[in-house]
Amino acid sequence: MPTPFQIRRATRDDAARFAEGRLALFREMSDLAEGPDHDALLRDTRDVFADQIARGATLAWLALDAAGHVVGSVALHVFERLPSVSNRVPFEAYVSHVWVASAWRRRGVGRALMDALAAEARARGAQRIRLHATEPGRKLYEALGYRLRSNDMELRL
Repeated sequence: MPTPFQIRRATRDDAARFAEGRLALFREMSDLAEGPDHDALLRDTRDVFADQIARGATLAWLALDAAGHVVGSVALHVFERLPSVSNRVPFEAYVSHVWVASAWRRRGVGRALMDALAAEARARGAQRIRLHATEPGRKLYEALGYRLRSNDMELRL
C-alpha cells in the first residue's frame, strides 16, 4: 500500500506554508487567536524562516498529502557551540518545531518527519539532537529513543 503522504526538504519558497503550520501549532497549544498579534506572528515567522533557510541556520521538512497540502512540518536548528564532554562536535542540533495536522496524527507523519531530521543530523556528524517536548509529543519522542533530561530530551547518535 503506498504511503498517503511524502516527506520533502523545505525551501525558502515554502515559508508561507511552513508559517501556517507553525501558527496552527501555537493556536492548539495556547490561546493565540486570529487578529493583529496572530497576523504579525505569521508575517515574522514567514520572514525569519525564509532567512534562516537561506543561511542554513534552519533545516526543515514538510509532509505533503497526495494533493500537495502540508499535513506536517518539522524544523531543526543547527548552531555553533563549544565542544563539551557530552557533545564533542562544535555545533548543536535542536528541534524547534514539530507539527502534524490533527486528521493526520497517528498515521506515521510525525515519525517520518523526525526520521528525516535525524538522518540529516547524522549525516552532518551530530552527536545528539535536543528538543523540548510537549506532553502529546512525548510518547513519539520516547519511541524514537529520546530520553528525558532535566527539562528537555535528547537522542544520542
